[in-house]
Amino acid sequence: MGQESGTGMPASGRDAATAVAATLEAGRFDDAAQLLDSAIKRWPANTKLQLLKGTVLAKIRGEAQAALYFAGLLENPGTAMWAAKRLAALIRKNAVSPDVAVETARLIADSSIDKSLKNQMLHKVFEQSAAEQRDAMREYLGSCGIFK
Repeated sequence: MGQESGTGMPASGRDAATAVAATLEAGRFDDAAQLLDSAIKRWPANTKLQLLKGTVLAKIRGEAQAALYFAGLLENPGTAMWAAKRLAALIRKNAVSPDVAVETARLIADSSIDKSLKNQMLHKVFEQSAAEQRDAMREYLGSCGIFK
């Protein structure tokens, strides 16, 4: 790991990401979250840190919250490609719970990711959802013309 600054904080976003990953591996999830929050405040545009936040969320709040977070990163061209891969993996694991399914679908639909990937993810989220969530998704997806 790189040098720490005089504040005890890693000297770069890359060093902070390494420190967070090591803290996660040690099973110290709350410490990892605190370190990550401080690092993101210092380096808010750091892609590694932004993506690592989804991993930390999965450990602390569950994979459904991580899926929702990764879906939100799809709007950022700097993170979209990597967030889409992580989100697709979570969707394949059926990690999108009913309480976040509709919002996750909306974020996917509104993103600028590859249309084929977008359709695959939306189809899988839709397929895994309960009838109530499917109705809400149909309404939204129909209004935005995603499946034209």
